[in-house]
Amino acid sequence: MSKASNSRKDRFINEFSQSSLEDEKCDIIKRCKFNFSYFDCNQEPAADIATWDESNLQELFNKLKHYSQQALSHWQQERIGSVRTHVLEVYGSFPRRSQFRHPPHVPSDVDWARFRLDGKSD
Repeated sequence: MSKASNSRKDRFINEFSQSSLEDEKCDIIKRCKFNFSYFDCNQEPAADIATWDESNLQELFNKLKHYSQQALSHWQQERIGSVRTHVLEVYGSFPRRSQFRHPPHVPSDVDWARFRLDGKSD
């Protein structure tokens, strides 16, 4: 005995992605990901995001969305501005010439890096 076809069920199921992390076309594992759990706006030179207007926040979000479409290695090679400058610069240890201090809640052996952003959000 065959079950009756249910077109609503079939349409509903077909709306879900059929890909998985193992698919060759899926590159989500290679893409850049952001984690803001260590964000520290309590230091003097830090920008307080609460003071940003909607335009600045939208610009930042769009830039983060753009950066997350590629792997970190891509942004380390992507040049911006002068010949020696890249979108993502990885310093390794905490930069010596910085207006910031190493926040005590950030592990001492992390690699420090920066994304170069345009405008006020840099």
